[in-house]
Amino acid sequence: LEGVGAINFLEFANFLNWKDKMPIGERERKIITKGNATNDDGCGLVAHEDIVPLEIGSSVKTLRTITRKEDKSNGHYSKSSSLINAVVGNYSPEDFPTYGVPTIRTDLAAPRFRRISDTINYGDEATATALLNPSIFAQRQVYEKDMFLGRSKEEMKQIFCKAGVDMTRGTFEEVWKRAAMRHLKGEVSVETFREVLDETQISETLTC
Repeated sequence: LEGVGAINFLEFANFLNWKDKMPIGERERKIITKGNATNDDGCGLVAHEDIVPLEIGSSVKTLRTITRKEDKSNGHYSKSSSLINAVVGNYSPEDFPTYGVPTIRTDLAAPRFRRISDTINYGDEATATALLNPSIFAQRQVYEKDMFLGRSKEEMKQIFCKAGVDMTRGTFEEVWKRAAMRHLKGEVSVETFREVLDETQISETLTC
């Protein structure tokens, strides 16, 4: 609103055109520039120079966009990525502050004991999904590394028997033999044994 309580037509049209610019026909152009709708000064709602082409070279007209000081200040900014990519070697990102989740360092072995100041992600940290919805293994304090540790035959039998997996002695020996062939040193983990057992059960199921 202006000081006299009337609506500024150009600003109101900019408010309506915030997303898509509305075209103005010849009849509308005559009305808002002179014609019937006039303000107290006897002038049109907008000046002739306030009507501009909708696009460059287009015959379709629309109202011009008002540019304010804050629009100019917000429009003239640069990002660090644009500075780096503008000229190769001109800007170094070494002095820029880093944010976000660190890169997983798969090239480094996770230490057995980690210091509090050690912020390196070795790939052994839980994801947001695992924190919000922990698995039954995590609830029993059984972690991923425990599933890949080498086990003895007796220990493997106890684990799968207590888990309720029924298999014959011959099936156990066959699965153990095939699982040991997947490791250079012949070690068998719970995860490897489970994978081979699943493959064996699927092949037996599909046999007609």
